[in-house]
Amino acid sequence: MLTLHTYHIRLHLHRPIIFGTFPGFYLRNALVKALARHCREPERMKGQQVVSCKGCGRIKNCLYYKLNLPVEVPEGIPGPMPFSLKVDSLITGKYESGTLEFELVLFGRANHCAGAFKEALVEVGSNYGLGEQGQADSFKIVGFEKTATFDVATMLNAPTEEYNGLQLHFRHLKLSDKRMKSPPRLPLEYLLQMIETRLENLTKCYGEPSVLKKEALTPLNSVKPTTHSEQFALCNYQYTGSGQGHWFLSGKVNFKGEMAQYLNLITIGSILGIGRFTSYGFGSCHIDKFM
Repeated sequence: MLTLHTYHIRLHLHRPIIFGTFPGFYLRNALVKALARHCREPERMKGQQVVSCKGCGRIKNCLYYKLNLPVEVPEGIPGPMPFSLKVDSLITGKYESGTLEFELVLFGRANHCAGAFKEALVEVGSNYGLGEQGQADSFKIVGFEKTATFDVATMLNAPTEEYNGLQLHFRHLKLSDKRMKSPPRLPLEYLLQMIETRLENLTKCYGEPSVLKKEALTPLNSVKPTTHSEQFALCNYQYTGSGQGHWFLSGKVNFKGEMAQYLNLITIGSILGIGRFTSYGFGSCHIDKFM
């Protein structure tokens, strides 16, 4: 099926780093930029980004292509990114000195390339820099430690106690444009559908050869009516490098009713990331349970 691998990363700063907007934007973009050097056809690179992988004769041995990393010219529906950042501990602003800590989640077979991700971070700190005024030699990696491995099949089948409700706390949640309209809503059926779809897509790209069985997931037709309420604030973060602002939600949503049958799937979703821009660090949530 699919395994999830989490790594705790610590960066020791040599120079001040400024995050003018959400820190995950800078980290993810710098990481992908450094990974782009693995493209097997250097002449196909423009500004450290691959123009198109279509027709390239070196795809078979290309790590950049194997990881489904982004290209300038979309070829059909882009595959999901092989990683997600967990950066809720970081703030928008200036870090004068000290240590930055965050987590990196690698999906399935992408874990075999963990060394490449570490090398990419070294490259960012040494040559590219990070933040609003990134400079070379800005930081050094002092920790890249694997903290946990989760098997999705085991998690789905884990026993759960009966709960009368769940409360999900989101700091950064991006839903579809339709769902972002006021008032923003996150019904339970929509939440489960998002997680199931994301899990299926990740399994196809990075899971084991065995196909994910639909019956392993919570059937949507088993969802019982529940009372729920949202307390979301609409927040705007500037997407770095594009000049376009994006709206995100911060707050919590309550689901009341028999929630035990959904807890495992929602827990998996909190690790995968829920909604859009999950590779940047959006969509993680803290779960409170009510007995």
